[in-house]
Amino acid sequence: RSAPGAPPLFHTFAFLLEELGGTLGAIDTEEQIEDWREMTPAELRTQASALENLSTDGKKSIGGSWADWGRFRAVAHRAVADALDA
Repeated sequence: RSAPGAPPLFHTFAFLLEELGGTLGAIDTEEQIEDWREMTPAELRTQASALENLSTDGKKSIGGSWADWGRFRAVAHRAVADALDA
């Protein structure tokens, strides 16, 4: 958690898994994960592009600009894609 008045902390976790069965998700109901998405390695660059082009046009209820956040989040997606391509 961030200290009061400090900028919020963002964490990114990327896992490369071989699915054997079961359901992936948070078990701890107190975990403060806002969202997670399962995707194939081939989808990483498409998701990065989508994040880089986020817009709040017409979504005044969101408040602020998500464009900077999207560009920030896209970096991790591209880094993982690059690592998998190497």
